[in-house]
Amino acid sequence: MVKVFSPGSIGNVGPGFDVLGLAVAELGDTVSMEWGENETRVNITGRDADLIPTDPSENTVTLAAQAYLAREGFRRALDVHIERALPSSGGLGASAASSVAGAMAAAALLGKEDDHQGVVEAALTAETHVAGRHLDNIAPSVYGGLTLVQSVDPIRIHQVAVGCQPTLLLVTPNIKIKTKDSRSVLPEKLIQSDWVRQMANTCTLVNGFSRGDFDMIKHGLEDGYGERYRSPLIPGFDEAKDVCMELGALGFSISGAGPTCFAFFERRDDAEKAKEPLHHVFGDCTVFIGSIAAEGAKVL
Repeated sequence: MVKVFSPGSIGNVGPGFDVLGLAVAELGDTVSMEWGENETRVNITGRDADLIPTDPSENTVTLAAQAYLAREGFRRALDVHIERALPSSGGLGASAASSVAGAMAAAALLGKEDDHQGVVEAALTAETHVAGRHLDNIAPSVYGGLTLVQSVDPIRIHQVAVGCQPTLLLVTPNIKIKTKDSRSVLPEKLIQSDWVRQMANTCTLVNGFSRGDFDMIKHGLEDGYGERYRSPLIPGFDEAKDVCMELGALGFSISGAGPTCFAFFERRDDAEKAKEPLHHVFGDCTVFIGSIAAEGAKVL
């Protein structure tokens, strides 16, 4: 049997729509896998376990695992256990984390857990099935840290050096937003001035992380695309953003498709102060305070 932990992630990281992704330390899903006998079986426990399909043809873990095995010329039944910590349809890359864990676990059964390119390709097969063909969550779950997806076809992923360690705050309201639904509210085109601004903010943000420059991160964390059109799907978003910014946050935006929102703080104490007012804004919600994961999925 092999066991793999795969971290959750922040897709887009503000302005970097479908391009940037950031791995979250100590928050993710764990998959245990071994060869089965006659047919693949899936058992799921943990957060939102009742919402996740156990049918191997619909579960991202098994879809990714079988995709990896197929590319290696194998077709075998599997016994799989998934221990979930990430919310379903919560904006923390749960389907990507599961896909990565499934692909890496299958690779580990073959002694190839370091085949990151193969894991990415197999995970993308599963992610496409449930959330569309994009890599902004898969990439950080595989490599950790901050990642930049230059292209999906062909796959080109770059790891961005992170020269600082801001405190990360995540707040997840108790609502569900499916990625496909969240994408449906986005316009397919931007006017030139908005596109230029979005590109400038993304470049500034990446440069800020690379240099370890909090001021650059602050000025880069402005999203005039995803946040503008998706924030109405999250009741209380504007008030929650005001709370964090008044407490000194470098920025506040939507994680992936939402509803999870994220903020960066220079000091953990300031992030802690935001907990109570955020619960007041959202009511039933989960607040997590942590950091950027230095590494991606790993065999335990």
